[in-house]
Amino acid sequence: MQITIEHGMQSITVSRPEGTTVGALLADPNIRAVAGFGENVTPIVEGAVVDQSYGLSDGDTVSLQARAATKA
Repeated sequence: MQITIEHGMQSITVSRPEGTTVGALLADPNIRAVAGFGENVTPIVEGAVVDQSYGLSDGDTVSLQARAATKA
């Protein structure tokens, strides 16, 4: 299946097997390097914030939005 990943001005489309989760995409070091995102992102699919267990479908677009920094 084809999944598009957007982060800032970057956008890439990758092929992944059926059943791929958002977490699997975020953990892939090759995707991280090409899309240029770090640890501190929120995944959004179809306009809704999703967690890492969210199962992706063919044609989905995962938008990665930087989370605001917080002080502890």
